[in-house]
Amino acid sequence: MSVAPLHARNRYTSPIWMLFAMIALLLFAGWLRTQHLVSFYEWPDEIWSLWHVQGSFAEAMSRVPYDWPPLFSIMTWVWMQFVGLTLEASRYFMILLALLGVIFTFRAAQALIAAIAPP
Repeated sequence: MSVAPLHARNRYTSPIWMLFAMIALLLFAGWLRTQHLVSFYEWPDEIWSLWHVQGSFAEAMSRVPYDWPPLFSIMTWVWMQFVGLTLEASRYFMILLALLGVIFTFRAAQALIAAIAPP
């Protein structure tokens, strides 16, 4: 059994410093986004999002339009059960989803690059 040299094992794994840099960058981006979270004006879609997830799960799902996928409403309803029905809590949830989206996009790009340009 032969072992490939360390540099040839997986050319696309990120070094540990890059992981820490990405975490620091994401935390900084989240911090910047939360700086004026309370002072933003309320948008009509934010008010509607809070209104339609009020009450029990069945009530909240009955307010979801028939042509919308229910995943966002389900996730928002669960989040609001834990943190409370406030506009700020809803905005924090959006920031969390945005940061998770950045992470998953980065990982998907790494996987795509590894598939397109194998070692």
